[in-house]
Amino acid sequence: MSKTNEKNFGKLLGKISDSSLQSALDEFDLGQLVSSEAIPFGLFGQNAFLESTSGSYVLRTCAFYDWQLPTEQFFSKLIHQRTQVPAPWPYLLSESEIIFGFQYGFAIMPRLPGITTADPETYKSFNSSQKSSLAMAQGTALRELQKLTNDVSGKYDHIEKAVIPFPNGYVARTVERIRKNVATSIEYPNPHISQTDKDWIESTLADAAKLSDDFQPVIVHEDFNRNNMTVEQGDNDNWQITGLFDLMTAHFGDGLADIPRQFSMYIEEGLLTVAEDYIKAYLDGATLDAEAKQRLELYLIDDRLLIWQYFHRPNHDRSRFDEKSGLKEWLSPFLDVLHQIID
Repeated sequence: MSKTNEKNFGKLLGKISDSSLQSALDEFDLGQLVSSEAIPFGLFGQNAFLESTSGSYVLRTCAFYDWQLPTEQFFSKLIHQRTQVPAPWPYLLSESEIIFGFQYGFAIMPRLPGITTADPETYKSFNSSQKSSLAMAQGTALRELQKLTNDVSGKYDHIEKAVIPFPNGYVARTVERIRKNVATSIEYPNPHISQTDKDWIESTLADAAKLSDDFQPVIVHEDFNRNNMTVEQGDNDNWQITGLFDLMTAHFGDGLADIPRQFSMYIEEGLLTVAEDYIKAYLDGATLDAEAKQRLELYLIDDRLLIWQYFHRPNHDRSRFDEKSGLKEWLSPFLDVLHQIID
C-alpha cells in the first residue's frame, strides 16, 4: 500500500497512511485492511474504525499516559471473564511507537456491536420511552458490571502488574480529590467559588471524613455514561447494552461512585423521571442505609467538581454554566433530585 494514501483521523491522531494501518494489523495477524474511518465522537479522539478481511476493529493510540492502555487491557479482560457485560476483548496491545509515532504504543480491539449513543443525532432521535428504557438498561448493566469484585480498593499498576491499594482508603481518596479540585478551580480566572461555597464544602467533607470503607470493593468505571457504550433494541423494543469501553480511569472502589456521571447527565437534560429509572434499575429493589446515602452524596459532589474544574479551565467552553451561579448553587439541583430518589 502506498505511504502517500493517507487519511486525516482528527486533530489528535492527524494523518495516518494505509500502510501504517496495515502494519498495525500485521502485528496481530488480523488480515488485510479493507477500509478505515475516523470516529467523530469522543472527547479526545484517540480512536479509529478499521475494517479488515478478518473483521471489524477499533484502533486506539496516542495514549496520554504510559498506564492508560495497560489499564484498559487489564480491566477489559476481567470484565470479559467475570461479568456478562460486553467489553472490548481481546484487547491487543503493542508497545511499538514506530508505526504511528506516538508514545506508549497502540491497541487494537474488536468493534463492539450496536449503535453508539455518543452520536448526538442518534440520541436526539430517542423518544421519552426509549430514554427510559435506555436508563434502565444502563442501571442493570452497571449492577452486572459490579460483579467484578476485588479484595481491596485500589488502582492497577502496570509496572507491578497488580492492584495497589489506595493509601488511606476510598472515602479518603474522594475527600482529598474534592479538596484538590476546589483548590485548583480557585486558581482559575472567575472561578465563581465564594467563601460560602468553600465553607459548605469543608463542612460536608468534615462529615464525610467520619465515613468508613465498609463496602465490597468492585470495579468503578469512573466515566460510566451513554458516551462510552453501544446499545441495541432487544425483546419488546427494550434497549440493552452491547458494549462498554473507554476503561482508562477504571479502578476498584465503591460501586456507588459510578452512579453520578450518567445520573447527572439526565438531570442536565431535565429528565428527572429517567434519572430515577436509572437509579431504581441499578438498586433493583435494594435500599441504601444512611451511610451509603452519605457516600453517594459525596461521590456526586466529587463527580460534579471534576466537571466544574475541567470546564472552568482557561479558554474552555463554559456555556453549560450560568456565570451568575456559584458552585453550591450549581450543585444543589443534582443533590436535591438525588435526595428525592434515594430518600
